[in-house]
Amino acid sequence: MNAAPATLGAPPSGTVSFLFTDIQGSTAAWERAPTVMPGLLARHDTLVRAAIERHGGHVFATGGDGFAAAFAGAGRAVAAAVDAQRALRSEPWPAELPIRSRMAINTGEADERDGDYFGPAVNRTARLMAIANGGQVVLSERAAAVVGQFPDGAITEPRGHHLLKDLRRPEVVHELVIDGEPGLPLRTAPTASDGLPEIRTSFVGRQRELSALTRLAADHRLVTVVGTGGAGKTRLAIEHAAEVVGGLADGAWFVDLSTAGTDDVKNRLLAALGLPASGDWGALRGWNAHLVIDNCEHVVDAAAEMVDDLLAECPGIRIVATSREALALPGEQTLPLGPMPVATTDPPSAPGQAGGGPGSDAIRLFVDRARSIDPHFDPSPAELERITDVCIALDGLPLAIELAASRIATSGIAQVVSDLLGPSSRRDRRRVDRHRSLRSTIQWSVDLMDEPTRSVFGRLAVFEDGFTIDAAVHVASDASIDAGRVRAIVTTLAEQSMLQTGRTPAGPRFSMLETVRAFAFEMLGDEQAEIRRRHLAWITEWSRRHVFDVDVPGWLSPTSEVGNQHAALRFALESADGRAAVDVFAHSAWALIGAGRFDVIRSVMPELRQLPAVAEPETAEQLALAEMLVAEAFGDFETSHSIAERFCRADHELRWRIGCALRVHHLAATAPADANRALGEFEARIGATAMSAYLRAEIAFGGADLAAAAEALFVALGVDDLVGVERRLRGRLDGDPILVGDLAVALHLLGRSDEAVAAAELLADLPGPRFTALYVPLLRAVTGCRTAPLDELVADLRAVARFERRWEPPLVVFDCVVLAALVAAERGAAVAAAEALGVTKRMPQRSLSGFAVRRVLRNRLVAELGADGWTAARERGATRQPRAALDHLIDTLAA
Repeated sequence: MNAAPATLGAPPSGTVSFLFTDIQGSTAAWERAPTVMPGLLARHDTLVRAAIERHGGHVFATGGDGFAAAFAGAGRAVAAAVDAQRALRSEPWPAELPIRSRMAINTGEADERDGDYFGPAVNRTARLMAIANGGQVVLSERAAAVVGQFPDGAITEPRGHHLLKDLRRPEVVHELVIDGEPGLPLRTAPTASDGLPEIRTSFVGRQRELSALTRLAADHRLVTVVGTGGAGKTRLAIEHAAEVVGGLADGAWFVDLSTAGTDDVKNRLLAALGLPASGDWGALRGWNAHLVIDNCEHVVDAAAEMVDDLLAECPGIRIVATSREALALPGEQTLPLGPMPVATTDPPSAPGQAGGGPGSDAIRLFVDRARSIDPHFDPSPAELERITDVCIALDGLPLAIELAASRIATSGIAQVVSDLLGPSSRRDRRRVDRHRSLRSTIQWSVDLMDEPTRSVFGRLAVFEDGFTIDAAVHVASDASIDAGRVRAIVTTLAEQSMLQTGRTPAGPRFSMLETVRAFAFEMLGDEQAEIRRRHLAWITEWSRRHVFDVDVPGWLSPTSEVGNQHAALRFALESADGRAAVDVFAHSAWALIGAGRFDVIRSVMPELRQLPAVAEPETAEQLALAEMLVAEAFGDFETSHSIAERFCRADHELRWRIGCALRVHHLAATAPADANRALGEFEARIGATAMSAYLRAEIAFGGADLAAAAEALFVALGVDDLVGVERRLRGRLDGDPILVGDLAVALHLLGRSDEAVAAAELLADLPGPRFTALYVPLLRAVTGCRTAPLDELVADLRAVARFERRWEPPLVVFDCVVLAALVAAERGAAVAAAEALGVTKRMPQRSLSGFAVRRVLRNRLVAELGADGWTAARERGATRQPRAALDHLIDTLAA
């Protein structure tokens, strides 16, 4: 872009919000209509510039097709983007030359010189704009967090982590949806940083420590960040992991040991990485990845032994651990993390001013977190002095500062200072020992609660991996605290930072930081057992409702509560309540499978079989339900089908429904006519549902009737118009993403390439179980196999192979081999495709689309290679193991 004079007043400095705009497809439009485009471009410029100036923006650069503008606040940039897009949408552009501008908003510190801007925030805005489509506005995570109030008719929706060109740190991207019209899928795929937890607050201060960690981790494979509780060790390690993930083939992953026991450390790590429990590190030996192993202090010996073995066995693994003490391993580098510096030789800077004096990190953190509660928080110099007093009294501990800052909106600075410091003066504030630890700060926050709030706060500690508001009501309410009061208390606790809040497709979800959770759980005292029983009852009932819902598509139960399901299962086993243990496991097994918790399944199944309660007929049938689902997932179709046939004659509604559905699923691959009859019986009892439509699609796949399969999948998804599939499906799926993958395959084989590509792109944006990350590159390769550059296809297939080795999901390797063979056949490698199909002769299939692809591809290869050539290639392939066959096929394509 070219430099341009600022439009209004002095340009903003310090923390700046940038709005970049660009007309998509303008080069081609100039080629088509060189005499018309000048007038259209002039009109575009008038509309966009007017919107920018109306909201106080300063245009500092222009290109042929867009603007770069700076704003003093993200809210103003958003308002300008909304006005500009509405104006562009309402303009009567020629039908053959619609003008669509893509826009991006980012907030950060920038260096302003002579009206122009320099620095990483500017570069990130430009890279962010490049992934948007015409008519779309995207925001960085930081910009979205500080907007405050959005214009009427505009909301933000998260679009996941995305790796921006030339930038190592992925961005959590949000889309600004204006008047209910979301844009097309972004022009990039989510990154492997999905292995890191989502952080919804900005990273304030600790830049020196982050740089030090980056230097140490570049030269050493093990760095341990050492510090007291609440010092910010976890946040620093995650921030560093987000910076380095872009250069790693297998991504960055977070392993939380906070609730692990000495004997559970390795299983926790494997589960976090989506790996099955095993006796060695074989699955990780080929990884190129970064691991954050968090909260090692209470299992330090076991953690050290595990890390030592892992580094010795897996040369591509690098680790940053966090602990209150070092792991004491050879080659370990430690980074001590003390309190944030508070005292400063310069006066604290007011909001909006750049930087701040030396040692002002703690103060800036306090102001940032207070402003996240109250966007209008603007402390005076005198109030900044009081904030300094508070930060010193809290020893500069980040978590303690955040908790104190959260009280500003409701109590005000004077009250917070009074509560924390009492009558002490600045000279003697360091003698306020009762407030100099994180624990006492949490206690201070608890002391300010009324009795109902304290009770609810303690009861919420029973949840693992978070909870919804409805779950909180079920577990925390009683005769003295009704549902409405619990809902209000949860909201208040979130506002006070005692709870963390995240957004999910199902609505808000709350959680506690582990330090806070441990404190709250202690508060329960003698009430712990009763609250855990309530939690067990709630999660069992929740799991019964979601285990196999015929009204939503697909096979997978929701995986959002697997942490709570596992916690409840542990409590039932610890309490020797065999009936409850079998009950919760029977209704949670499918979710545990979908979440990749094979370690839990393998460890619990033998223990459940030995329970005395299994001798009771009803409990035995519940365990049989779990065994059927586990057998199905692990490829033991003989056992699964045998139990399913028995359940088809049962009176129990849930077992009958699941048994009949699995029976249709099995027959669809081998006897479509029998499957149709079984489906008729199924629908006669429950009616036509999303599940029955999906089963009809499976029968069509089994008979290689791809048109009928696609039609049934659209019915299952609730979509009956094929035009604009990506718009209508986005965000409307309540079932699992398998349907979208199967749909993409069917549409591709039918020659409906544009729709197939749209479905595959949609899959990248959908929430789902871990193996979605495997199907994204796999289906991208399939749907793009006729047009994409060969090196891109090979890169996608290599990513598929790495994902499959990393997770080892049962049966999924069948789909990997078959669909990779389809890619090879499309790119002229018929022999390699036939060899790959040879290995599938002795493999059970997971999805019926894979079965159909194998049949279609076999007929094509026989015609191309001849019967003898097909047979010879298939027999050669049959001697290979599935992973070896996949590697051989990829290497052949790459040669």
